[in-house]
Amino acid sequence: MKLKQYLLALALVLGGLSMVQAQSTKKMLTKGWRFSFEGMMENMPEIEKQQMSKMSEEQRTKMKAMIEQSYIVFKSGGTAKASMNGKEEEMTWKLSDNDKLLTTTEKNGKVSRLKIIKITKDSLVLQEESDTKGVMLVFKPKVD
Repeated sequence: MKLKQYLLALALVLGGLSMVQAQSTKKMLTKGWRFSFEGMMENMPEIEKQQMSKMSEEQRTKMKAMIEQSYIVFKSGGTAKASMNGKEEEMTWKLSDNDKLLTTTEKNGKVSRLKIIKITKDSLVLQEESDTKGVMLVFKPKVD
């Protein structure tokens, strides 16, 4: 009988921990994030780094400016606003039950499934679920 009580208590504790983790992931996610050029360069696969090294300094500077102007703001109600290349788009988002997958749905119905590689108050690293090259999307908090 004590074993059943112990297992029940353990199940309740573990269930509670996963609820806390889910809430904290959602809480950390719900704010503005801007793309980080340096973060993406650090996490870029070697073949991509080689291609980038062939670009002129002017091309890299323009690319950096374009990337770092892009951002996404996740709102707690499950909506988000993204700006990429000066084009704004609204979408919905949700986390998987285990907080390891972020699914966004654009107004036109396009669905993106992104693995959450890392999330802290200072960094968000995502990867397309179907990505085979190891390309990471790296974000830092957006400061207005």
